[in-house]
This record gives sequence, C-alpha cells and structure tokens, in this order.
Amino acid sequence: MEKMREKEEKREKEVEEKREHSHSIEDATRKPLLVDELEHVMQRISEAEALLLGVPAKPIMVLRPPPIPEWSVKSPWMFTKPKEERFLKSWREEWAKYVLEWAEALLIHLIGVNEMLSRDLFKNLSIDDLVDILDYMCLKNWCKWWDKKKTLIRIYWKSLEEWKEVIWSWAVSQGLEYISVMDLANVKEAFSTIPREELEFLLNNLVKEKRAVWADKKTKTIKLIFT
Repeated sequence: MEKMREKEEKREKEVEEKREHSHSIEDATRKPLLVDELEHVMQRISEAEALLLGVPAKPIMVLRPPPIPEWSVKSPWMFTKPKEERFLKSWREEWAKYVLEWAEALLIHLIGVNEMLSRDLFKNLSIDDLVDILDYMCLKNWCKWWDKKKTLIRIYWKSLEEWKEVIWSWAVSQGLEYISVMDLANVKEAFSTIPREELEFLLNNLVKEKRAVWADKKTKTIKLIFT
C-alpha cells in the first residue's frame, strides 16, 4: 500500500515537473510585441472594421523616436546658454531646430514648459535657458506663448496655412462633405491635437476662401464645396 502511494506521488511529481518545464519554454519563446508590430496589428484591426462598416480605414497615428542631434553627444556646452554674443545665435538656432523636430516626432502642438523640462534633452536645460530658446522661436513665428505667464507654448512645426491644406486633403480623401471641429479632434490624425480654437480658425479660413460654407455655426460644422 505504501509503495503504491509512493509510486502515485512520484507520477504526480513527474507530471507537474513536465507542466512547469512546458510553461517555462513557452514563456521563454513568447516575445513581446514591438511598437511597430503593435501599430501593424492596430492598423489591421482598423482595416477589418472598415471592411465590415463599408468606410475608409482610419490610419493609426505613428510616433517616431525623438531625434538625437550629434551636438547632444559631442558638445556638452550646448546645454548652457553662451555668454558670448557671437555664439548665441547658433546656439538658439540649433536648439530651435531640435524643438521643431522633437515636437513633430511626438506630434506635440501645445505643451507646458515644466513638462518639456522633464523630457529628453530638455532635462539638461535650466528653465531660463529653455524660455530664452522659446522666446527666440516666437520671434521667428515658430512658436507662440499660449498664456501671459509663459507656462504653455504652442509649437508650429507646420504653419496653420499648411495644416489647413492637410485638413482639406484629408477630408477629400475620406470622401467627407461635412466636417466639424469635433470630427477633427476625434480622428487619429496628426492635426487632431491642435488646440480647438485653431481648428475652428482653420475651418473659418476654408469658408473665407469659399471652399466651404458654414452648415452649423453652433456645432462648428462646415460643408465643403467641390468645384
């Protein structure tokens, strides 16, 4: 009786060990989805939904990795505002270029200064130096302070004129006759996170150019005019 019990326990132990071994192999071979693979899966889901609903597939917004300029590695002095006037312009220009490329890669339109200081290369700047760079960009019309206290900055990696054409082309490609500010904010496009008042401004410009008429001003909806 005792021997039978021992055999049974031994058999159960072997089964359990095999199960654990099988799980460990499974875990070892199971790879997490990479970001681009996940985006591909999400896009396929969007295409499947579109097929079922009979509407165009919605593209999934893809964020790129933030840029890493060569000077960030080779020129550590770039993280401090130069005291000599002759170096100041090139310092501001290099940083301005980085800000625009960084914001475009991450699809950022409006961001807080404190938030910027907590991210990527901006971590190495003082708040005064960052504000100096942003002030310079505002003079060049690449940025605009969103509030009087300079806590929020609007970054124009595309001009509003360019965004107006992007929105028009998008609406045409989607076969849309009516579009509203809410529509633009809810789709997963690069312009979706543009501040609402600017989206309204862009729609109003399309009306001024006689490429659209107001269908409902209350809901900020326009009707496109195709010639």
